[in-house]
Amino acid sequence: ASGLTSTTGASICSFCHTVVWQCARAMSTGQVHPDDKHDDLLDKLRHDDFKGLVKSANDAHGQQLEQQLCLGGDGSVTRADPYTAYAHISGQRHDAAAARGGITEPQPLSEDDELRRLREQRLSQMKQEQSWRQQGHGRLRELVSERDFVQVVRPHERAVVLLTDSVTDRTVEDVTEALQELAKKHVEAQFCHLELRNAGIMSIMLNLDEGLPVVFVLKHGEVKVSLTPRRLFEFASASSPLFSRHLASLLRRVGGIGSGIEDANSDSGCDSEEEEKRRMRRK
Repeated sequence: ASGLTSTTGASICSFCHTVVWQCARAMSTGQVHPDDKHDDLLDKLRHDDFKGLVKSANDAHGQQLEQQLCLGGDGSVTRADPYTAYAHISGQRHDAAAARGGITEPQPLSEDDELRRLREQRLSQMKQEQSWRQQGHGRLRELVSERDFVQVVRPHERAVVLLTDSVTDRTVEDVTEALQELAKKHVEAQFCHLELRNAGIMSIMLNLDEGLPVVFVLKHGEVKVSLTPRRLFEFASASSPLFSRHLASLLRRVGGIGSGIEDANSDSGCDSEEEEKRRMRRK
């Protein structure tokens, strides 16, 4: 029994010595048990001590960026921060272009300069509109003969000519009225009306197989587009309140009219066409 007691005491002493030695070694080498790290982190979070955590995260992110591979302009590959590695390239290109005289720094316009620019732009537009009106634009001009057609239409850059037969066509009045309104708003084009009985040889040369009325869009006296009744009344009849807007939208699409006097309701044909389509489907 005495021998057993002495052996047990020696074992306990040896175990305590080992534990003390391992603790001292861990403290000297900076090693901490994972449970202790976890408890330390919880203690910091309880006391709102985030400064160290934020700094550690930022440092880790910065180190990660600095370790990314970046391709240089000469084909070399280096480890650098991509946010700053290419910042100098745009500056070098700008300096090189400026040295060659390729670019100049745009100077921002002052409020007075901007107003002056807008005023000059509007004056130029008004002069152009005045010139068009002196040439007969701004109204639906009646043509009395084939020769009149050639003399009036050919000098103009853009012209819209309505060919009708008032004897057999019941839509003449509505279509004519719609074109009269468009002529007032779109002075950039010459609008004309020619009766079939006054067209002479033109009535034979033109393709009128689909019937009348027909609207011709001309550029410098040459017919570019023919709008037959099928296209004119595709979405709205001549007596429909939507016909004028539809006609304006159609002429704009084929190049008959462009940027005329600003009018909020002059060219809103797209919405009108959709509305007319829905109305026809409901029927």
